[in-house]
This record gives sequence, C-alpha cells and structure tokens, in this order.
Amino acid sequence: MESLKDELIRKNKGKCRHWTGVLNKLCAVGVRYSDLLAVGALPCYVHTLRRGERTAPCAELKRMTHDEAIAKANRVIDSTARVLAASAKVCEDADGRGLGEGHGGEGKIACPCCEVGMIRYSVAGVNGHIMARCSTVDCVRFIQ
Repeated sequence: MESLKDELIRKNKGKCRHWTGVLNKLCAVGVRYSDLLAVGALPCYVHTLRRGERTAPCAELKRMTHDEAIAKANRVIDSTARVLAASAKVCEDADGRGLGEGHGGEGKIACPCCEVGMIRYSVAGVNGHIMARCSTVDCVRFIQ
C-alpha cells in the first residue's frame, strides 16, 4: 500500500507549480481557470483526469519536479501534524472550560507548535465548532 507521503509526492508531481486551488480564479502567473475550462479540463493537476479526457492547452503549464513534490509533501505533513497538535490542546482547554455545543465561548492557550505565541480560539455554541489561530505569523490556524 502506498504511504501518505508517497501518494502526496505522486499527486504533486502531476500538478502545475502555478496552481493556487479551486477557490481562486487565477493561477500564480495570472492564467484564468475559467478560460481553460471553456476549452477542456484543467491541465493543472493530472491525477484527477478521467481516462481519455482532453485538457486545455496552457502555455504556462510547469509540472512540479520530483524535489518540489517532495518538499510540498513534507510541508503538508508538517502542517497537518502542527494543526493536530494545536487542535488537541485547544479541545482539551475548551473541554476543561465546559465549552462546546450549547455553550460557546472563547479562550487562549500557549501554542504547543511555536512555543512563543498564544492560540486564541472561539467555540460556537450552536454547533461546537472551533476557530483558532496562533498569534505568531505563519504558525497555525484552523477551523473544525
């Protein structure tokens, strides 16, 4: 069975390095995704193509190198581990304060990831969902 890291590397190698995600209208070099979709499937990530599906031509298409794919996979794995560590501590603190569905509120804890910043969080009383962000720039933030 393929490991998570190997799967991420394989999928990243099929992606264009300019891809910015489905929530954006433009890639990193300004190509409008809707212009490509008018001609065919997006060429930006080949692992999602159906057999025989044609992709739109893109002059800016640059697939990730193997080294770039490895670096991206490592960033994703590290980021996920950081979010999971922070989430566990936030949930522990929120539970200790009696926060959750039916009883929303806010709190803050020392960040277990950077060990410098503070994670401020809020718990929605309506459904118990948590929004959290570390005060250190580019550390950790999540919604669950």
